[in-house]
Order: sequence, then C-alpha cells, then structure tokens
Amino acid sequence: MPPKPQLEFNWCAPVSGDGFYLGLPTWERPPEFEYIVQIFKTAEKFGFKQLLIGMGFTHHTLEAWTLATAVLTQTNYASAMVAVRPGFISAPVLAKMAVTLDHISRGRLYVNHN
Repeated sequence: MPPKPQLEFNWCAPVSGDGFYLGLPTWERPPEFEYIVQIFKTAEKFGFKQLLIGMGFTHHTLEAWTLATAVLTQTNYASAMVAVRPGFISAPVLAKMAVTLDHISRGRLYVNHN
C-alpha cells in the first residue's frame, strides 16, 4: 500500500509589504530585503519547507527572481516557490534563470505557474 500523502503548509514572503491585516491599501511595513530574509529564517526555524515569492506589477515592489536568488544565498534549507507569469519572460531565458537559481540554491527552487 502506498504511503499516505502528508499535508504540508507553506508561507509567503511579503514582497509588497507586510502588516497585521491583509488587504489594506497601504502596508505597515514596507518590503525590505533584510525583513524577507528574517521571514525565511523564522520559517526555517519553525519547520516550514517552502515560501512563495510572488510576482506582481502593481504593488510588488521587489522583483521575484532577483529576490529569490539573494534570499536563498542567505538561508539554509527552506525552498522558494517563485511565481512565473507566462509570456512575461521568454521561455528559454526563464529556463536558464531557473536552472541557475536551482544550482545556486542547491536544489531549493520551485516554480509556481500562474
């Protein structure tokens, strides 16, 4: 009999800002690299295995792929699930970016296809 799949909870990096409540027009804390690294390290400490780094155009101040590369060099084992918008980046360039980041992070890249 195959093993039962386990339920896994993941977290999200606040690439557009952060605050006590979700969905506010302005955030209490602006997006900053050091804070996102702290979020990743805290997630690792409490056993989270993966964090989503979203890609947006209106409120996302930080670019997802650059941020993921920088954050994964500062953390140990949590993975990054980086959002991909079809057609925004050409497929061959995206593939090269993904392979490079996966290599730099020692296999800690996942891709979220929107």
